[in-house]
Amino acid sequence: MSDDPFFVVKREVEQSLVQVGSLYQAWFQQLTNALEIVAAACLDLLIFNGTVQIVQSNPARFKLDRSHIDERKQFVQESRKKVEEMKSSVNNPSAARMGGQQGMRNNLMGSNKTRTDKYGRTEDEYKVSNQKFVEREQQQQQALMQDQDAQMSDVAVTVGNLREVARVMGSELDDQTRLLG
Repeated sequence: MSDDPFFVVKREVEQSLVQVGSLYQAWFQQLTNALEIVAAACLDLLIFNGTVQIVQSNPARFKLDRSHIDERKQFVQESRKKVEEMKSSVNNPSAARMGGQQGMRNNLMGSNKTRTDKYGRTEDEYKVSNQKFVEREQQQQQALMQDQDAQMSDVAVTVGNLREVARVMGSELDDQTRLLG
């Protein structure tokens, strides 16, 4: 049985799965840590921004001039921009797919060679092209949904106006009936 190729390959696959599992857990833990750190940084910036606003509202109490306050505000803005970039990068699904999983796959599988098809395009080029297409379609669908939402809002306003007109007409008819009767 030990010479059976199935069992030989099975052992190799099991070993690979153990290695991949530990690498995946490490990667996932790093991603989770990054998300937690970014969330903490957002909270810290929010608190820090509040303190800057307090100082700005009463600079004499804290013995700070305008330049020091502006310096602090600039620091908060720059820090917020950096945190937003990191947050966007960590939360961006296409970046995670392209960089994270694909990069991990290439490292794990050792497939650093780029293969091209008969048209000279690599698999990555197709993936990027497909991803751009999907994103473009999603944007178009989002725009269409926003247009539909706006139209539905207009319809709701029109229905409300018609309801009011019908109510006024009904009261007019009641008045006319009373006058005639």
